[in-house]
Amino acid sequence: MMKKIFPHPQKGSPIFLLPSLITISAMCAGFFAIFASAKGHFAQAYYLILLAMLLDSLDGRVARLTHTSSPFGAQMDSLADMVSFGIAPALIIYNWHLYSLGRIGSIIVFIYAACAALRLARFNIMLSSLDNRYFMGLPSTASALSPEASMKLHSISRCCSSVLCCASRISVLMRA
Repeated sequence: MMKKIFPHPQKGSPIFLLPSLITISAMCAGFFAIFASAKGHFAQAYYLILLAMLLDSLDGRVARLTHTSSPFGAQMDSLADMVSFGIAPALIIYNWHLYSLGRIGSIIVFIYAACAALRLARFNIMLSSLDNRYFMGLPSTASALSPEASMKLHSISRCCSSVLCCASRISVLMRA
């Protein structure tokens, strides 16, 4: 049994803001990763996604540690995940190379983002029936690295690796 580090906070305590501030910081990192990729700063965008991953791993832990978990926090986390691990990776990979495919590239990244949204929505409706000790499926956080990893694979044709990366993410999210 875990030793209680923090007592249960009283309503209105500033400690309730801490997990939400971490979540919003993760969303901010994802949001600015989009801008970095639009300017062609793909390495910076990659590191901002990594920062968002780190912050996303902390917000839930901080909420549980400080006894400030709430349905609002769970929903806020999903919205932040959609920005940082759904929209941002899709636009980064589009800005990196899929723009050259025109409308096809747009459709590919839309499917990618839509699968992330479906995964998060499915997770949200299952929240009440899940055993919190185990995670089901592929976390959106981890799958966000797949497009960024393809930027590191220069041995394969740039366009081909981007399409393959998005296709693998889509197939994984459809099964999750």
